[in-house]
Amino acid sequence: EVWTINRILRRRGLLPYIKPAYRKQGLPYPALQARRPNVVHELDLVGPRYLHGGIRFYGLQLIDIYTNAVALAILDSKRDVAIVQALLEAWCRLGLPRYLQLDNELSFRGSNRYPRSFGLLIRLCLYFGIEVVFIPEGEPWRNGIVERFNDVYEKLFFRPQHLAGLVELRHELLEFERFHNRHHRYSKLGQRTPNSMHLPLARRRRPTLNPASIRNLPWKDGRISFVRLTDDQGTVRFFTERFLVDRSLVHEYVKGTIDTKQQLLRFSHQGRRIKTVRYTVSKNTKV
Repeated sequence: EVWTINRILRRRGLLPYIKPAYRKQGLPYPALQARRPNVVHELDLVGPRYLHGGIRFYGLQLIDIYTNAVALAILDSKRDVAIVQALLEAWCRLGLPRYLQLDNELSFRGSNRYPRSFGLLIRLCLYFGIEVVFIPEGEPWRNGIVERFNDVYEKLFFRPQHLAGLVELRHELLEFERFHNRHHRYSKLGQRTPNSMHLPLARRRRPTLNPASIRNLPWKDGRISFVRLTDDQGTVRFFTERFLVDRSLVHEYVKGTIDTKQQLLRFSHQGRRIKTVRYTVSKNTKV
């Protein structure tokens, strides 16, 4: 949210230039790759935004990183139930991915007080066999494809609109989604459109879940991952907990993967496993 606001203000010349903090260049980063649709989706929540009259809303943006096909939603709050319901509808249009990559928004995670009692979105992904991957804190560019789409959304959809309410906004947003997927051409796709690549190539496994049962999802084991930059002590933070990874790995990117079935947290660096620790997960079916 802050990143989006700052980016818009800086683009309009309303913020002074601030030299970024030094960061070692060329660090190997364990980026997810996709060679077909519905392998990796990136998710972002933008807002709050305001319509004329002070009507507040949030935008949920989901994009397939291979085809740039999008599924979009307007939310009147960022409660976990609203996010999950919108995400289910989005997956009905795009299909379920293998990985869902997202930032560390609290609504995505669950509770700071109970960091190992995972929130509704993580539970939903486990239910469908999707591995959630949290990008490093404070590095929104690691979700670069959806961040670039946010600029398209800002320039071509949100700024030109003068809508009276959320009902009209939702209608116009779905029209924008359809237009983008059918007609927007991308150089990385050889000037083809998202639909021309996504519809014939995607394995479109769709969610089958009664929205009324969201709060009572049965527990399913799976994997939850996160990427972090180690500090000067070789430690990382995931949610509110800190873990010593390796004192020799200072300011390096590492990936942590929680195996909820084995109750283990495994750390890897450049594809090599470097540490495994016990990680007891709360599997309470009530969230």
